[in-house]
Amino acid sequence: MIKSAKLDFRRLIMSNLGRRVDIMFTDCVYWILHRFDPELTMGRFYAWLATWVIRLGFAHYTLGPNVPAPAVAGAGRRVVVPTMDSDSGKNRFKELLDLGLKPDDVVVDYGCGTLRIGRYLIDFLEAGGYWGFDLNDELLDIGRTMVGSERLGDKRPNILRINDRNLAACAAAHPRFVMSIAVLMHVPPRDLEDYCRKMTTLGGPHTIYYLSFSAASVTTRTAGTTWSYAREEVVAAFQRHMPAHQITTRLLAVRGHFKGETLRSAVLIASPCQALPQALLAQNENREIA
Repeated sequence: MIKSAKLDFRRLIMSNLGRRVDIMFTDCVYWILHRFDPELTMGRFYAWLATWVIRLGFAHYTLGPNVPAPAVAGAGRRVVVPTMDSDSGKNRFKELLDLGLKPDDVVVDYGCGTLRIGRYLIDFLEAGGYWGFDLNDELLDIGRTMVGSERLGDKRPNILRINDRNLAACAAAHPRFVMSIAVLMHVPPRDLEDYCRKMTTLGGPHTIYYLSFSAASVTTRTAGTTWSYAREEVVAAFQRHMPAHQITTRLLAVRGHFKGETLRSAVLIASPCQALPQALLAQNENREIA
């Protein structure tokens, strides 16, 4: 009965009416908070909302499953965090392996959150090879707790807040991969260029970029802090910052519908023209998976 009620609530939230209510509610809360903090960006606002979801003990679909593993995060607060034996994020890690990821590579996880994917990279890469960035210190603390002090000591991952100084230090490490999972969907169109700029300045001419986003035929806001992008718009934005890279996109599963639009998960891969086998590039180009 409880499971059925949760499914019915999720259907309501994902319906056209639920999405419209979410947008109106989010705009009201953001307007109030923005009055107190004029520099509050939508990215910081989303991170704040995500933190409260976790604090209240609910599952967050991009930050990891809800499991009984409480940990201290901040001044006496107890939150529910993912555990290392969860499979959340494993498929993304496997896709990086398919793209040629090696243990001695330097990898950037831009928008790493609670290290849902980063924990696999930390284990796989050599010490110091992982760079995870996020806007919210509390989410980063939760990720450190999940990884554990022993792994942190052995692998020495760089888990840092997004700011110009930290991003410059990362760029100096010459990453071979820069990935950003479930981040672009929370970037409003007015911030798309800034997102692309920050992503691309982390790498260089030999870097492979891998990111996921929500795709629709036209760019549209689909929930309070969520946007689905036209693939052509995303490709054009990245191409302006990486004219020498070859960019391919891939459509994945249908995630819902809104305003007559079909919303699908999507992946973008930007690589130096000779970095990946041509067969793999052709396989990724506009390939649809049910």
